[in-house]
Amino acid sequence: MMKKFALVVEAVLTVPGMPIVKNLNFGLMKQNNLKSTLYFLILILLPLVAIGQKKDLRESLYLHTNKRFLVSGERLLFSAFLRSDLTKKLTDNSRILYVEIIGENGIEDQQKVALVDGLGAGSFFINSSIPSGNYNLVAYTRWMRNFNDFLTVPITIINPYKRPEEKQQESIILEPTVEAISKFDKNEIIIGIENEINVKLLNVESFTAYSADLVDGNGEILQSLSFDESGIDHFTFTPESEKDYRIILADSSGRRYFSNIIVIAKDKSFLKVNDFPNRHEIEIVSNRNSNEDYQLKVGTGQEIISSYNLRTGNSFAIRNNEIPTGFILLELFYHNTLIDQAWYINEKESLQEKETISEKFDTRTNVSLSFPIPQGTYSVSVKKSYEHSERSPFHSVNNEVAFNIKPLFNNSKENNYLFERADFNQIKLLPESRNELLEGKVIGENRDSIESVFLSFAGKNYQIVSSEVNKEGNFLLHFVAPSRNSNAYIGLFENDQTFSYELKPQFIGSELDFDYAEVSLTEEELKEIEERSINVQIQDIYQSQLEDSLNFSYVPWDKTLINFEYEYVLENYKKFRTIEEHLIEYVLGVRVRNDEIKITQVGGQESLSTTSLILLDGIPVSSKQILEINPLKIKAIRTRRDLIFVYDKVFNGVVEFISFDSNLSDFKPNNAEKVEIKPLSRFTASQKSEIMKDNIPLRNDQLLWSPFNNVENDSLNVEFMTNDLEGEFQIEVEGFTETGKPISIIQYFNVMSAKNIE
Repeated sequence: MMKKFALVVEAVLTVPGMPIVKNLNFGLMKQNNLKSTLYFLILILLPLVAIGQKKDLRESLYLHTNKRFLVSGERLLFSAFLRSDLTKKLTDNSRILYVEIIGENGIEDQQKVALVDGLGAGSFFINSSIPSGNYNLVAYTRWMRNFNDFLTVPITIINPYKRPEEKQQESIILEPTVEAISKFDKNEIIIGIENEINVKLLNVESFTAYSADLVDGNGEILQSLSFDESGIDHFTFTPESEKDYRIILADSSGRRYFSNIIVIAKDKSFLKVNDFPNRHEIEIVSNRNSNEDYQLKVGTGQEIISSYNLRTGNSFAIRNNEIPTGFILLELFYHNTLIDQAWYINEKESLQEKETISEKFDTRTNVSLSFPIPQGTYSVSVKKSYEHSERSPFHSVNNEVAFNIKPLFNNSKENNYLFERADFNQIKLLPESRNELLEGKVIGENRDSIESVFLSFAGKNYQIVSSEVNKEGNFLLHFVAPSRNSNAYIGLFENDQTFSYELKPQFIGSELDFDYAEVSLTEEELKEIEERSINVQIQDIYQSQLEDSLNFSYVPWDKTLINFEYEYVLENYKKFRTIEEHLIEYVLGVRVRNDEIKITQVGGQESLSTTSLILLDGIPVSSKQILEINPLKIKAIRTRRDLIFVYDKVFNGVVEFISFDSNLSDFKPNNAEKVEIKPLSRFTASQKSEIMKDNIPLRNDQLLWSPFNNVENDSLNVEFMTNDLEGEFQIEVEGFTETGKPISIIQYFNVMSAKNIE
């Protein structure tokens, strides 16, 4: 066992370009720090040892959201289930989840969520600055990034308060033209494959006034096209090598316009899905050798259901009753590389009636329901059911052109997604199995002389951590995530202003590339959106008079442990003009020589070999800079006189200066830079209906959101309170059994005021 442990340690501790993990520092320690360092190594490496022995390298993530169609002013709630891909059970391999809302204009919001034993939950408020459009909710852990894994949940946001930004019109007059898009690959039409082509007519006012022909280089007409009211037509086309193709567009007057079709000669394989009433037939379309082997994985986007080995030309049928209903993701692998993806909607073989609870419930009444369910952990949502505006973001008014939904993922990189081939060679990022990790690099000349950097958070409950810097200037900091937005500083213990620091992003949203279709709304959807928007505004007006129904707490950190011997509150002493005078007159065991503050050891001796650690609201600063501060800004001074170890740094005692706001005020350290680190939130309680007040309207369409429900007796009790909204509501229960089996329950019920019930 020890030999295996050593091998894993060696593999993980020698990530190229990174400092060794043994010098990761996570607090301020007094005296010998060897035992604590070994303890930290064991904590962070034991999960990797287990992973290495079982080849359990991958994490599987699932998000349960309360809504996928949102209106400005509503709140997107989500529950996270992080599971081992090998055992399918909840895992504590990672403690932090990164979640982002990404749209056509980039990142709209980001959040870090605490994971406890694989469970976490969070919330995004959809503010009025977010424009209408389709978005992706993207979630991942630091460990998942080693395998380019991330989860995407498509959502739609409608902002009735903000007009869509009008695109600037070109000053030149554009000629009519067409855009040809392949179903298999948006930007490429491949030789030797039957391509399914969408053609869009551009730069014209009347679509039906134009017709077009697809012709080859000899002028032979291969296809005649006609455009619908949306300016769209479809056709299939198998281009041959060494031939030219173009579309000739003609208006009603006979004037012609020419658009070349660019075809590409390269090996390509695609998935083709043919829909039938009770099944979906899957076929591999390819211009490669027909004897080539492929692997097809069928899943939901959150987990893989089954895997099959196929060859070109062989069709494969998946019956609807063999897989879950809803959106199904197909992934095609060739030589261990993901080469194509396709989504389709799996509906039941026969449309079943919705399961509706027969009892009708009055408004403003308590409801208690019980569901038989296996032992496990589940997330529960009770909300208003909207017939039209709570539809999937994949919805399209014109279903014939709704095929282009696979660009939910960026296929530009050829990544290895096969679980059995994932190994330590892919690991460049350690898991955040204990606390948060921050990776960066020191920039500047003569950085070889730098041995370590510190990260410190200012405030009453500050913390200081330190990391070794390797020859390339890289460092890796390990720290307890801040509880709220805090002033964080990264720098050197030495007073040196010649270096800067480049931090690697903790979020990956800026690196992802998605395609977003425009949102099309029907009249029925617009009516429901207006109703939802009115309810949101009513709730906002009276929210200050209601008890906050969303209960978020923040993860507190343990203050860096220094047991100070003496504390001097300056308002209890006569004031002097300088900090130096206060130190000399009042502070026991502190001397100032040549602009340097030093502490004498117990017995009166002063150490000549080490400096003292000087802190201002928890930030290491230089003696010279602290001596220049106006003493009227300092509330108190605290000291400790024995040796203090900040890992590889040894200090002759510590002197801490505390400002009145404990937040550095307007002070700017010479030896550090301010950095932004997002706080870590933890959802600890359920959202329930508000406390009833007769004179206040209650129109929140989310009656209950309970992300963590541990079922031990095969029965789940759901309790909530109805409000003033009437109509159909739905209860969603999603989660996993103790053995890792996914469970999903949806039931409907009706709410009607007693005076309206006959």
